[in-house]
Amino acid sequence: MLMGTLVVQFYRYQCNFPKDKPAVKVLVYTVVTLDIIQTVVTSHLTWFFAIANWHDPTVLFRTTWSANMLPLFAGLISGIVQIFYAWRIFKLSKARWMTCLAGLISLIATSQATAAIVASIMIQFNPTQERLLQLHPVFSYWLAGSFTVDILITAAMLQILFNARAISALSRTGNLVNTLISNAIQTGAITVVCAGVDLALFVAYTSSNFHFVPAYILGKLYSNSLLATLNTRETLRNAPTYNTSDSFGKDLQTRPENKTTTTSTMTQSKSTGHSWPIKKVKDDESDSTEAQVAGKSGFGVAL
Repeated sequence: MLMGTLVVQFYRYQCNFPKDKPAVKVLVYTVVTLDIIQTVVTSHLTWFFAIANWHDPTVLFRTTWSANMLPLFAGLISGIVQIFYAWRIFKLSKARWMTCLAGLISLIATSQATAAIVASIMIQFNPTQERLLQLHPVFSYWLAGSFTVDILITAAMLQILFNARAISALSRTGNLVNTLISNAIQTGAITVVCAGVDLALFVAYTSSNFHFVPAYILGKLYSNSLLATLNTRETLRNAPTYNTSDSFGKDLQTRPENKTTTTSTMTQSKSTGHSWPIKKVKDDESDSTEAQVAGKSGFGVAL
C-alpha cells in the first residue's frame, strides 16, 4: 500500500514540478530508487518466512540476508530525508539558535544513518542471535537517533510556521500557514510514532522478531513524507487569490493605509441578479511573508 502511495506521489511530483532544480530531482530520484530496492528486499523476506519456510517454526529463531538489510535501507532513507528537512529549517529561519538546531539535526541524522548501515553490514557476515545482541547498542542508537531527530524537526517546523502566522494579518496567508502546520504535524507524527514503536519493540523484545513489523514500513514512511512535503507546493500554488468573507473585509479595514491598497470590482450573481464588491489585496508585507512561508528561497520548497 505504501509503495502504491509513493508511486502516486512521485507521479504527481513529475507532473506538477518538471522544472524543479536538479538538486531536488536528484534527491527525489535517489529516495524513490532506494525505496524500490527496499521493496524487493522486503518481498524476499516475506517469501522466506511465509512461503519458502512455511510450517517450519525453527526459521523464527534464525534470520536471512534480507532481514539484515532492513536497517540499512531504513537508516539511509531516513538520514537523507532528515538532512533535507534540516536544510529547509536552515533556509526558512535566520535565528541563530535555529541554525544551530539544523546543524544538530544534520549531525544526529548522519550518525544514526551511519550506525544503521554499519550494523547491517556487520551482522550480514555473522547473522546469529549472539551477534545481534552484541550489536544491540548500535541498533538502539539508530532507532533512538531517528526518533529524536523526527521530534526536533517537527518542533522546529511548527515553531517557524507559528511565527509566520503570528506576523500575518491576512486571512489568506493564515490559511496557507494552517495548511502547512497540518502537513508538518501529519508527516512528522507518523515517522515519530513508527520509529518510537520500533525502538520500544527492539529494546523490550530483542530476541524476538516483533520489531520487524515497524521496520518493514519505516523507510517507506520517510520517502512518502518527503514526496508529500514537496507536493504540498501544489496546494499552495492553487490556493485562491480572493477572499470574500466578512472577516477578511474587516481585516483590511484594520491595516495601515500606506501598506494596503484595495480595489473593488462588482461581480454579478447568475442566480439572483445581485452584485457585491470583491476586494483584491495587494500588500508588500504579506507578499514577503507568503514568499517565506511558500519557500521561494533555496530549493523553492516550503514544507
